[in-house]
Amino acid sequence: AEGDVLVLCIRLFSELLQERYRLPKPSHTNTLLSQHSSHIFSTSRELLDSFPNGHRDEDFNNLILPQSEPAVAALGHAIAYSHALDEGVPQSLLDLFECAAIKMDPAWYAEHAGITGEVFRDMEDKAARAVLPGLKTYIDGLGVRPWITAPIISDDAWDKWMPLLVAHRPAKGPYNGTTLARL
Repeated sequence: AEGDVLVLCIRLFSELLQERYRLPKPSHTNTLLSQHSSHIFSTSRELLDSFPNGHRDEDFNNLILPQSEPAVAALGHAIAYSHALDEGVPQSLLDLFECAAIKMDPAWYAEHAGITGEVFRDMEDKAARAVLPGLKTYIDGLGVRPWITAPIISDDAWDKWMPLLVAHRPAKGPYNGTTLARL
């Protein structure tokens, strides 16, 4: 549940900033996603260190806690990207994943990585176009076909489904399509 995730992120982010716990760092620290995560944590830690009452300071609640969920997500993105890179996931899929993560904090990427809206649009288009030719192979590699029931999955399934659709027509009366178009 959304509330559960937020509470868990607040607790985890607070504990990580206070260095009560440590998580493994992404193996590839030079990636955009890793730099993003690192920046969020380092600036939050610096901010925390500036509070006279530390994590008990009112500013901790106002300035740091609202960053909890985005910070934990950024760390997760960086770790996932690094592991996928280590496991040999195709670069086109990594690029598309990177675009999805960038969408979660576009202001940071514009300010710190120079990825403006126009640059991002082109980046995302290039990533999507690179994935498209291998999409069937990537999906089949996941082994999910037995659980996909949507008829759009194949031409054969679509052709069998289309005749089952019922066409609904407006009732005859004073307000037919022509009358409504004039209103």
